[in-house]
Amino acid sequence: ISASVPASPASKPAKPGAVSPRAALSVKLRALKAAATASPIPTGPSQKQRAGMETAAVRKMFVRYGAKAGTVDFFKPVATLCGMPACAAPALHGAVLAFEAARARRAGEEGAGEVVKAGGLQERATYEQFIRFWEARMNSVDAEGRLFNILRGNSNKWVDMVDIAELAAVHQKMGSRGSEPLDTTLGQLASACVSFRLSGRGCKHKRFSESRFRSIKACATLLGAEAGIFDGIAFNLRPDRFRSVQEMFLAAVETTSSAKPPASGGGGGGGGAVIQVFDDTVVQDVAAPPSPPWTRSLSSSISRAALREFCASRKLLLPRGVDAVFASHVAHAPGGRGDGDDAVMLAPDFARLWLAITDPSLPSSVEYWFTVLDHDMDGLLSSSDAAHFYGEKARVLEQSTGVLVCDFESVWVGILDLAGVGTRVGAGLHAASTFCASSGAKRCPGSGSVSSGSWCGVRLGMAQVRAMNKAGRKFLCEAILLEDDNNAVIDIRRTIGSGEANIVGSVGEPTIKVMVGTGRDGPEKGALRPRRAG
Repeated sequence: ISASVPASPASKPAKPGAVSPRAALSVKLRALKAAATASPIPTGPSQKQRAGMETAAVRKMFVRYGAKAGTVDFFKPVATLCGMPACAAPALHGAVLAFEAARARRAGEEGAGEVVKAGGLQERATYEQFIRFWEARMNSVDAEGRLFNILRGNSNKWVDMVDIAELAAVHQKMGSRGSEPLDTTLGQLASACVSFRLSGRGCKHKRFSESRFRSIKACATLLGAEAGIFDGIAFNLRPDRFRSVQEMFLAAVETTSSAKPPASGGGGGGGGAVIQVFDDTVVQDVAAPPSPPWTRSLSSSISRAALREFCASRKLLLPRGVDAVFASHVAHAPGGRGDGDDAVMLAPDFARLWLAITDPSLPSSVEYWFTVLDHDMDGLLSSSDAAHFYGEKARVLEQSTGVLVCDFESVWVGILDLAGVGTRVGAGLHAASTFCASSGAKRCPGSGSVSSGSWCGVRLGMAQVRAMNKAGRKFLCEAILLEDDNNAVIDIRRTIGSGEANIVGSVGEPTIKVMVGTGRDGPEKGALRPRRAG
């Protein structure tokens, strides 16, 4: 490489203090060589000294705890000592015993079968077993690398997202103060909230390499959550956000008559049941004491009709959107809860839905809604997919509030422009749309029909939708799927021609009548001036 660098021409003397190209290239080559030969594992004196102090401290803890050492509860302070969150204690306990069982099997020792019992791994891990695991997996790596080696197992080079979400479930159980069924349900909700931050398509077949695992900073994030700092993948575990998910699921259960308890498991109780109390010779029917509200509600399930009623009362998803959510994110969930009208939604499924509704601009929300919008399930978002949902939205808004929305072609062209694909169709998408309208081509009204314009054949992939800015991703979700879209697609001219329109504001506000004005005396040109009825 050095020989290929031409020398500086003699006719152009170098400026004082300037660095020649050959010297600059030599510096870059030395830096690249140093980076390539550097070890990814810190091996400085401070790291070795810290590992030695940690080993001595763990040995003292095994001696101090005596017969109680080696259990899951014992590994909570051990995990904290090693720089990991306390919720990693069950995973550390299982990893030590699994590593010892695999080592014993490879060595052909007679006691290999004693490590694994009929019900799973044995209850206690000895100091010798922990030290062997420590020397092989934890001694010379940082906290993020230690947590990765614990979760990846014996032979895998990947970490499943399910295992990362399970850490959040353990964290929520450790922080709650309720009964065991309540803790289990809250743990499932916490797992769903964390897994949604990682991927909107669920935990199935989602794996993380070590570099990807380090990028999400799972260890540091969970340590912060234990200290009351919620960020990154633990952002949805913040008490106010986590409480809002519970409250919305409770509202969906209590405001609908079709909510029912799960078929198996749960721990929910049927509050208000009629029982018979025998008082001497008199039989009285009294109401049974209700179960704790959170246990009963979070262990319940929501049917398709119940979710439609909940969304209609809050101007959220339209019926076709509800059907698409059940088809893409509920019917194929692990364990299978039925297809068609028999499908039910549990609290973790509702948590992912509600998080996607509250912030549709997140990358994980884009993954969630892209699967919902892909009506023909070809992996691409086309105009026919979007028109399937937009046609119902136009009809519902016109019947319920009298508001007329823009033609579908205008909305779809705007979405394509936000995705940055306007140059793929020649002179531009807006020009193509204008040409189709002026030439008498079939337009795309809210009914969902699709014209044959050049913009019609453009389809969007997941990567293109993710590359949109936050405002574009939010507009895509609100304009196509949500009934309350903050007037994103209202057609002011057509609404003026139809007279007054009753427009419902945000959730919980009363219905108001608005007069649409475009004169200069209004707040701004084309603005809506709200006036209450009467």
